[in-house]
Amino acid sequence: MLYVDEYHRLLVDGEETGIQVLKDSRWEIVPSMKWHTEEIPGRHGEIVFGVDVQPRMIELECAMEVSKGERGDRRHVLAGLLSPLSGDQELVFADDPGRSYYGRLSEAVPVEAYVGADKFTLAFKCSDPFAYGPEQVLVGSGLLTNEGNVETPLVIDISGPVENPTVKVGTLSITWEGGVASGDHLIIDSRSMTVTFNGVNATGAFAGDFPFLKPGHTEVVAASAGTTTWKFRNRWL
Repeated sequence: MLYVDEYHRLLVDGEETGIQVLKDSRWEIVPSMKWHTEEIPGRHGEIVFGVDVQPRMIELECAMEVSKGERGDRRHVLAGLLSPLSGDQELVFADDPGRSYYGRLSEAVPVEAYVGADKFTLAFKCSDPFAYGPEQVLVGSGLLTNEGNVETPLVIDISGPVENPTVKVGTLSITWEGGVASGDHLIIDSRSMTVTFNGVNATGAFAGDFPFLKPGHTEVVAASAGTTTWKFRNRWL
């Protein structure tokens, strides 16, 4: 995890790096967007078929004190800590509590070397442009509250014993045909658009749409038997 603390220091997995974040580009209202449109001859304007939010870019302008003798070693250590080969990293900022972004370095990091200091910019590409809160969990029926400002994926974990379990998310009814014994786990995951039974693809017995939670409260109804566990994260644009 990369964490920019209240003193604008960059920490990696809780360890200080000596990097000071001078400014960042995080405060754009929304990321760039891609519009899907069509123009019709003889008709004013255009028809809009939809809009997609593009990946979010977060650039951190940084400075780091460094002596001439340690400059090479420090760069290699940082390259290992920030390597895009490790996949997306969680980005957390003290001035934006309760929200996490996920991205990786998207381009080379040229360094301006000065006497006693290096200056550089870390450009993170967040392929998923949204910010997320901690995981929320509910067991059984009740209300789920998405405190974010956009709909968020939902994970439903049904353990047995139950036959042909049906659950409801708001007005949406979801059914899976088959038996779920004690110790079995049927998982419906809206984020990955998968249905698995004990880790094996079970989409063929699934009936309904993958559920997403709109901002605000949503009533959910558990399966008639067994245990139904709901998991989600608040999500912001």
